Amino acid sequence: MVAAALSPCPGWQDALLPAYQNNQVYSQDGMYFMMKIANSITGVTGFDASFETVEGTFNCPNTECKYDIKLSGIDGDIWAECKSYQTPSLIPKNQFLKYFTRPDVRDLNQVRYYFNKEKLSTSLNSLVQINEAEDKAKKGIRTILNSRYPTEQGPTIASTIYNANPAMFNNLNLKLDNGELVNNAAKFELFCQQTSVSGELYNFIIVK
Repeated sequence: MVAAALSPCPGWQDALLPAYQNNQVYSQDGMYFMMKIANSITGVTGFDASFETVEGTFNCPNTECKYDIKLSGIDGDIWAECKSYQTPSLIPKNQFLKYFTRPDVRDLNQVRYYFNKEKLSTSLNSLVQINEAEDKAKKGIRTILNSRYPTEQGPTIASTIYNANPAMFNNLNLKLDNGELVNNAAKFELFCQQTSVSGELYNFIIVK
């Protein structure tokens, strides 16, 4: 269960007890993964989670999306989402957008997406498992960035989050394969279409 040090944190009962008490396997799996993450990190200040019953079916309200874990950080509050998914590209698009368009998120270090390595790799070699899981998670996020929302004719998620906070992404000094510096939404879209998922843009993705 939740470590004693976490139990006074606001929201932990409302977030964890409903999933703990119901009989939905997927909800409980998500809850236990979030507990694992919460017990492995420092600076936790709050919880505000809810858990879907089938992977990729979470309906995030348009007005406000819940975060899983709130932490204190050097650059401000850190908002963490925990996903025990086999298919990272199924994460809710509107929830992803809410994280990156929050007015209080000014730095990429203020967002974290934790993925369950055991769902993304079956390797018994711990190093191989981490590498495989990380690659799959990052490629799933790349798919999200290149998708369009709210309709197939709408803007790409990449362009939406860039336009919400250009400085956050310009500060990464990202470069296209041809060496051009990414300094506008169109170039950021092109960057997200590139094959490689290495580099600072994907550092908010953590597998555990």
